[in-house]
Amino acid sequence: MINSISYLHLVWLIPVTYIIAVFINHSADVLPEFRTLRTKPVCLKCKQTFDFFNYSTFKQCHHCNTKRPLRQTVVVVLMPLFLISSFYYLGNVFQWIVAAIILTYLAILFLIDLEHRLILHPTSIVGAILFIFIGVFRNGILKTLLGGLSGFVIMFLLYLFGILFNRWMSKRKGEIIDEAALGYGDVNLSGVLGLLLGWPGIGLCLFFAIIGGGVFSGLWLLFMLIRKKYEAFTPIPYAPFLIISAIFILFLSTTN
Repeated sequence: MINSISYLHLVWLIPVTYIIAVFINHSADVLPEFRTLRTKPVCLKCKQTFDFFNYSTFKQCHHCNTKRPLRQTVVVVLMPLFLISSFYYLGNVFQWIVAAIILTYLAILFLIDLEHRLILHPTSIVGAILFIFIGVFRNGILKTLLGGLSGFVIMFLLYLFGILFNRWMSKRKGEIIDEAALGYGDVNLSGVLGLLLGWPGIGLCLFFAIIGGGVFSGLWLLFMLIRKKYEAFTPIPYAPFLIISAIFILFLSTTN
């Protein structure tokens, strides 16, 4: 139970987690567009810059008067709630800082892939550097390196299988099928998550991600058939399933 002393943490948790949420929104906005972090936020429509005060207070663009997207509001509401809940769940400031770093990074990747079906190589490199240190601290160097290698190799084999399957279907149908079930960014992400989760954690993560992705794809297919808008080989972002599975594995590891 949270006592009165614990409530005092909200004095700094609320503004800190709000700033983190704004940073996540900013990163998800500018990284796909510019491939690097910008010092100022950018309007997604006219590409003109905001100042951070207007951006963090959800004011519309003063250049084109475009309203801010719903995603930004959702992030600044849900992310602080999630981070604050994790603080009281962990009960340790150092562990929470590590968890906040992990969740911030994964949230940025989640949003970018969900909106753009894109996992940037620079974000993968940053994640690899970040998670190899956290992974060694959590799992030891051997399990960390084995996890990274296993995650990369397993997903790379699935990636190759997807390419071969597309070629087979293209030949069978007599038309080129460009959309692939997995992208190379998913391969890199699996390796990065492997460094974080170690072995055998990454194996469980991939298992849950495959199951989750399969169930969602089936439900989405049924939904589109009911609406009579089904299109074969409709691409579905896969990174969100990997990220959700990784967070689930991290949660399981903290309960043991």
